[in-house]
Amino acid sequence: MKNRTIEIWWEDCHLEVKCYIGNNGIGPYEFWGAKGFDKGQDYVEEFVIKSGTDQEGRELQPFEIDALQEDLEDNEEFHGLLDAEYFEEVGG
Repeated sequence: MKNRTIEIWWEDCHLEVKCYIGNNGIGPYEFWGAKGFDKGQDYVEEFVIKSGTDQEGRELQPFEIDALQEDLEDNEEFHGLLDAEYFEEVGG
């Protein structure tokens, strides 16, 4: 699994997020004699907030990062933002 670190603003925090990149492609295939290759599409499968600062530049404490990580695990808006930032960086 590939990974990439992305810097992102979320609400009032600047975060450094390590993203683990998945791919939904199946690779080479054969269907009724026709051969092909499904390269799929990359997406952010998992993420870990490595560090962050608030709007005043104060470093977030480990317990704050842990709470934020837990809050954002199932947040579709945040996942969409990570995907958008990833594709902007890699040009996809």
